[in-house]
Formats: sequence, structure tokens, C-alpha cells
Amino acid sequence: MTSEASSSTVTQSTSSEPCETESTGSSSSSEMTSEASSSTMTQSTSSEPCETESTGSSSSSEMTSEASSSTVTQSTSSEPCETESTGSSSSSEMTSEASSFTVTQSTSSEPCETGSTGSSSSSEMTSEVSSSTVTQSTSSEPCETGSTGSSSLSEMTSEASSSTVTQSTSSEPCETESTGSSSSSEMTSEVSSSTVT
Repeated sequence: MTSEASSSTVTQSTSSEPCETESTGSSSSSEMTSEASSSTMTQSTSSEPCETESTGSSSSSEMTSEASSSTVTQSTSSEPCETESTGSSSSSEMTSEASSFTVTQSTSSEPCETGSTGSSSSSEMTSEVSSSTVTQSTSSEPCETGSTGSSSLSEMTSEASSSTVTQSTSSEPCETESTGSSSSSEMTSEVSSSTVT
């Protein structure tokens, strides 16, 4: 983590809360660089109570902010589940080069009764002008069996002011399984006062 300007806050937290068995191979790595004033960067990775094990979950990110009043947030969480979550990963590169914008990426796996295997989310988000908001969220909500191989890949670029780009991919409660579902998109906004949803 490198900070080269005043009034910058860089925060990274990694927490593993109580679980009954074991957590194996979970890792979090990040590179965060701040070169302008009044910037806030936050990365958090948490594994909340689970009854069995979480194996190989990882989160890696590179976040760079080069202008004032920018907020970059990435969070990856695995909430209580009864069996195991294997190989879930989230990777992102977020670059911000203008003032007053917010870049948010969140990936969450909520309570499920069996297992979530191989779910992944990767994104590249670049914002180069002021007053832009880029949001990507990928969520798998409670399901009774398993979600296997679900993935979401997106590239979102915003190059004009007052633009909002939003992509969301969600799998809500299901009784059986979802296998191999994928969503890919490229969204580019190059004019002012535009909204892409």
C-alpha cells in the first residue's frame, strides 16, 4: 500500500469469524495506491460462521486512485452455510482517474444448505471522468441444493460525466441446482448525462 498525497485513507481488513470446523487456504492480496487527496480505499474479505469448511476461497484486487474525492470499495463475503464452499474467487482491477466518482464491486454467497462450487466473478472497471458511478454486484441467495460453475464477467467503461452504469447478476432461492449459468457483458458510456442499466 502506497500513499503519496494528503488526507488519504487506505484500509484493508481480513477477518475469519467463528466456524465449527476448518478454513483452509483462504487468502487475500491487494495492491492499493493513492496519489491524490481525500481518497478512501477499502477492501474487506470475511468468512462468517459456517458449520463445515471453506476451502481455497481467495480475493485479489488492484485498486488505483489518482484524483481527489474518490471512493473505491471491494467486498467479498461468504455468509453462514451448512456444508462447504469450494474454490470461490473474486478478482478485480479498478482504476479511477477523475474526481467525485464511486466504484463498487461486491460478490456474496448467502446461506445455502449444501454447497457452492467454483462460483467466480471477475471484472475490470475504469472510470476517467467526474461524477460517475459504476456498480457491479453478483449474488447467489439461499438455495436448497447447489450452485455449480456460475460465473459473471463484465467490462464496464465510463468516459463521460454524470453517467451511471449498473450491472447486476443474481440467482435467487431455488430448490434444485443451477449449473454452468453465465453472464457476460461489455458496457461503454461515452456521453454526458447517460444512464445504462
